[in-house]
Formats: sequence, structure tokens, C-alpha cells
Amino acid sequence: MSNKSSYALKIERLKKELSQFEHFSIIEAFLSVLISRKNGDIDTLRRMPWLQLFFLKLALQSESGRRKMNKGQLVALMNRLYSFQADAAQLDDGDLELNLRPMLLQQMWYQRGENYALLTMFRQRLLFQKYNPWYGQKFKEITSLSLDNFYVIAIFLMLRTQEHKATALEINLAELIHKLCPAIPPLQVASFFQLLGVRTCDLALFMRQHNLDDVYPSEYFQDSPIRFRPILINGDQFLIFDIHLFLISITEFIPVFLKTIPTHKDQFGKDFEGYLQTLLRTTGMEIWSESQEISQFYSRHRIKGKIVDYLAVSDDRVILFESKAVEPSPVVKTSASAEVLERNLRPSFIKGIKQGIETAFHLASTEDFKSKKFSLLIVTHEDFGIYGGRWIAEHVDKDLPKWVADNF
Repeated sequence: MSNKSSYALKIERLKKELSQFEHFSIIEAFLSVLISRKNGDIDTLRRMPWLQLFFLKLALQSESGRRKMNKGQLVALMNRLYSFQADAAQLDDGDLELNLRPMLLQQMWYQRGENYALLTMFRQRLLFQKYNPWYGQKFKEITSLSLDNFYVIAIFLMLRTQEHKATALEINLAELIHKLCPAIPPLQVASFFQLLGVRTCDLALFMRQHNLDDVYPSEYFQDSPIRFRPILINGDQFLIFDIHLFLISITEFIPVFLKTIPTHKDQFGKDFEGYLQTLLRTTGMEIWSESQEISQFYSRHRIKGKIVDYLAVSDDRVILFESKAVEPSPVVKTSASAEVLERNLRPSFIKGIKQGIETAFHLASTEDFKSKKFSLLIVTHEDFGIYGGRWIAEHVDKDLPKWVADNF
């Protein structure tokens, strides 16, 4: 039996057993296991909260059963899910590096720390609020919450998690309202929690909205749906039930939300490119842009062909920059199939690599650049877990070297 078949069989058996249990007892037992004292990143990796959250998704997929689940039963069933990892990773089949990649990305996602999360939020606030009012206008139209107030409330909660001793945090609403109101109206605070919270009684329905049509090993490594609703609302109790999850989820919420707006791509592509230019101009390097110096150089030398967004020039080296305002889809983060990855990366990463190679070829054919060494950076809005052009050529698009040899 293949790893894939073995995994599917084990998951179906586990789901059948879980369907016997009553949902509220599952949630209660789950929280008693998930919530513990914070003991650093190593402890987080040992707890494997990403798999605990996947377990919760599986446990709430069917209608509520009659049996009450206790903590001991939950731990035993959860340990069974942990034991499925080898089958889910399919390490005996195909490309080992591609098979390991979803597992590594999943663990790296949870290892991003508090400082990373805060810096990301400050960077985002600058990107989405300083240069283009479209993001704030559209966000408020849809949610009734101002984008600025979203960031203020989110950062307030992030700061409250920093010195907290447990892996979960019960939000003190009285303190939050006292600190933030009247600068932020109470209705705006309510809109924030409506957007990011899920009621205990709605949790099963929310999870079922993310059910897949079949059993896929890649689901084992996918981000939990809870990343979109990291606050549990139980009556008048508001609980961040995993601080690590909350910190990373909150940094990804706005980009993912804005991406669902049909005209987002028209706005974000040029804004992200402009943001990259602003950062490059602060480095002190000699920067050429596509619209000005590179295009003018191409015209003077009668060059026709692909072009990158920016380049940095030094005495002996040229660094090419190609901006791709994209985030990885769940498929890109969890697939171990070279064909699937190639198909999904073709419009972004692979296109950018080809643009860079062609640009380097044309520049190197001139006297100004013929003795220089070239490097290429594909700049994306979020990490794709792609380890360079050579890695792409060896594991994803094996026809890339032939394309280079045939064209250049």
C-alpha cells in the first residue's frame, strides 16, 4: 500500500471515531491540552500546535455526536494523528527535498517571533496606508472598520502577548476599551472582533466551510482555518487560544483580505513595486529603474527584450530586482509535486527568473556591463519557501537550463 493510500485510510478511520463525540466536549478538552505555559520555540515545536489545530478541524467536520470527550481520550487520538506524519510526507515517494518542504514551511511559519510580527505590521501599515487611500476605503466599505483602527487594535493586542506566561491570552475587554476609547469608538472595537473572532457555537460550522472534497496528504501541512479567526468568543469571554498562531495570522490577515477584492491586483502590483523602489533608494547604492535608466540604456544600445524592475550597480557586480506582488497559495506551500509547483510558479517566480536571465544577457553584451557579475533577486510580498533559481531548475522546472541554452 502506498503512503498516500495508507494516509487516506488512517484519516478516514480517525474521522469516523471522532464523529462519535459531542462538539463542545471536544472543544473543552482541546483547549485544556492546547493551553500551557510558554517555554520558548523548542517547546512550541514539541507541542506541534499546527497539528493540534488540524485535529480540531477533523474532529468538528461531521455532525456532533453523543459521547463526551475527556482530556485523556483527546490526547490518545491526537497522538494517532501525530503518527500519520510519515505517510502524509510521503518520504518514500518522489523527490525527497520536495516532500520535506511542506513540513519545513509549516514549522517555520510557527517560528516567526514577536519582533518579526510587529515589524511586519509596521511595514504593512506604511505600505497600505501611506501611499494609496484605495486600501483603506475598500476595507472600510466592506467591514465598517477603518484600516488604521484595525492596526491600532491589532498592535495593542500583540503587545499584550509579549510578557504573557501562557500560550493563550484571555483578552481584557475593559482594559482594551479604557486604553483605546474614545479615540477608537466602541463600535469599531466590536467590528474588529466580528472580523477576527468566531463564537464557540459557530466553530464547527466555520471548520466545515473549509472541508476538502477528498483526503489529501497535503492537508496535513496546510495552515489551519483558525488563522482567519484566531480569537474564540465564548459568551463574554474573548480568548486568543494560541499566541503564536495569533501573531502570525494577524500579520497575514490584511493582505489575504484585500486580495479577495477583484480590483486589488491593479492597485497592489504598482504599489508594491514603488515600495520596493523606496527601500532600494535608501541603501545608497546606484539604483536603475525599468521606467527610467534601464529603458534609456536599452534605447541607446538598441536592445529589445525583457527587462527587470530595478537593478543596483557597483564596480564589479550587478544585482537585478524583479518585483512580484504575490503571496503563496495553500497549494504552493503544501504541494510536493514538481508539476503542480511549476504550473503555479510559472506566472511569478519562473517568469521573473526568465526576465532576469534575459536582462543579464542583454546588459552583458554591452561594454558597460560585459565584465560584471550578475545576481537576481525575485522580491515577493511573502516567503514562498523557494531556495533559489538553481533549486527551481533542479526540483521544479527541469527544462529551465535547456530554455537558457536554447535562447542564450
